[in-house]
Amino acid sequence: MFSAERDILEKVHNPYIVKLHYAFQTETKLYFFIDFLNGGELFTYLRKEQRFNEERAKFYAAEMVVAIGALHAKDIIYRDLKPENVILDGEGHIKITDFGLSKQNVKRTDRTYSFCGTPEYLAPEIIKASGHSWGADWWSLGAILYEMLSGRPPLYNRDRQQMLRDIVAEEKTIPMRSYFSDS
Repeated sequence: MFSAERDILEKVHNPYIVKLHYAFQTETKLYFFIDFLNGGELFTYLRKEQRFNEERAKFYAAEMVVAIGALHAKDIIYRDLKPENVILDGEGHIKITDFGLSKQNVKRTDRTYSFCGTPEYLAPEIIKASGHSWGADWWSLGAILYEMLSGRPPLYNRDRQQMLRDIVAEEKTIPMRSYFSDS
């Protein structure tokens, strides 16, 4: 049984990506021994606190930038960046986990056409099936940063089809909340 997730975790070593310590498989299952992260999901904190102050949001976003950059340096696109896949360690630093939708051997100018990810964080090119690459990860990071500051993803709509239409619209109307600073 081959696991792309295992291969990625063995290749990438970064302080903001969960570390694989050991893996083994049986005939039917694959087992990972990864970092113990007792800080919980970023998702849980966002739901509890609704939004973060700018310093905290910048702190988490900066660590995500480093993690995504490390993946791209190895020609890996993550494709599922969302608060549920960002775990905090005991010291409050992030670790990205769950590489099940990631794709390897994708250079910056390459394109892949799989429709995958979570609707709130999908890049327009994924929805339009026009081919996506590293930019899809940066779009997702921007959506998370917006959510950390405002309490909701930028184009969130309970009607998922309308949300997807809004994401691919030529002219995007992203509300600039009154609690965003000018800097």
